Amino acid sequence: MNTILKTTLAAATLAVGLAGAAAAQDATQWNGFYGGLQFDIASPELDGTPTQVGTGHGGTAFVGYNHAIDQNWVVGGELSFGRQSGMEAGSNELIIENAVHLRGRAGYNVGNTLLYGSLGYMTADFNGGGPDISGDGMTFGLGAETMITDRVSARIEFTRSDMDLEGSPVSIQGNTLSLGLAMHF
Repeated sequence: MNTILKTTLAAATLAVGLAGAAAAQDATQWNGFYGGLQFDIASPELDGTPTQVGTGHGGTAFVGYNHAIDQNWVVGGELSFGRQSGMEAGSNELIIENAVHLRGRAGYNVGNTLLYGSLGYMTADFNGGGPDISGDGMTFGLGAETMITDRVSARIEFTRSDMDLEGSPVSIQGNTLSLGLAMHF
């Protein structure tokens, strides 16, 4: 957990530094389509089993659309696809594959930074040494995204997922810290 805390503090410091680097603008700077990549640090928890799961890492590709509804407020939607691995689960490695998130975002523009919350649906395949098990459920999160240039932004985000596993009494809660870059069109 210390690694997640150190990474969060470093990314927050970077985001604050970048926020002052560009001239302040209103929410219309976020209008339009965007796409990008992010690095994820995942820390899932299993309910209904004594198995402890370690922290892992992965990557996600995302696309979305934002719309400014006034000078400060932005709403939009995002679709992402990712994979996480390296999580020890007992004597096996837990791998999360084909993780698809579909979520809405709403944010408040402060200068060149968008502070946002998200809410949506997630589905994924889990492999822990046996056959793949599918799961789905709700996902929500908080994030900050800062424009580095007129077309490129950097973001840090914390996401929590709560999913039921198909055909199993076990559910999985995922905590993910993400650092990403996006290109705006």
